[in-house]
Amino acid sequence: MQLPYEEDKLTDKRNTSASSLQSGSFLPVEKGTTHQIQLVLASQSQARKAILKQLGLSFTIDPADIDENLQDRETPAEHVSELAFRKVVKVSGRHPSCLVIGADTVIVDDQGIIGKPNSPDEVRTILARLSGKSHRVITGMAIINSATGASARKWDISTVTFRSLSPKTIERYIQTDEPFGKAGGYALQGLGALLIESVQGDYNNVLGLSITSFVEALEELGYELL
Repeated sequence: MQLPYEEDKLTDKRNTSASSLQSGSFLPVEKGTTHQIQLVLASQSQARKAILKQLGLSFTIDPADIDENLQDRETPAEHVSELAFRKVVKVSGRHPSCLVIGADTVIVDDQGIIGKPNSPDEVRTILARLSGKSHRVITGMAIINSATGASARKWDISTVTFRSLSPKTIERYIQTDEPFGKAGGYALQGLGALLIESVQGDYNNVLGLSITSFVEALEELGYELL
């Protein structure tokens, strides 16, 4: 599933040499030692990259292309958690002795999962549906140690409340082209922030990767940042 503000562009038509290195100042350290381990982000999400860069981490980007269809009897939280895990499993084989990070985000209201609009009419329908109401942003994340196969999974829920949107506001937002191809039809870090009344819970979770969950998952696998 895509984030509520950007298209996570995925391709599987590449090999490890096509991975992109994002240089930072440090890496996770194995608890009780000075041994560092390399990080791989299985996503091209600009926001997820920004969150890891905010932490000063060095990491390689190598996105995974997987089937993201919702399975029968699968809740949204189970869905994003499973997708995140499948992403890290797929990418881990290309990166021995690394920690691979994966995440997936979905937008949900009382009617179900909200997809990505691809036409002005779809944007109008989605934004009218969200107007003046609250919806949930659920992000699942997973980390796998490609050397040992050990893994950790987390998921978080944040609540986003929209302002009441007039038809004029919706039309002007459509004209920016920002809503197209984005889950929920809005960009939290862009002009879509003007549509938001409040965010309850982890803000970074809405962007696509909870720092708290990331740190907790690292610790479960025996690594720490500080």
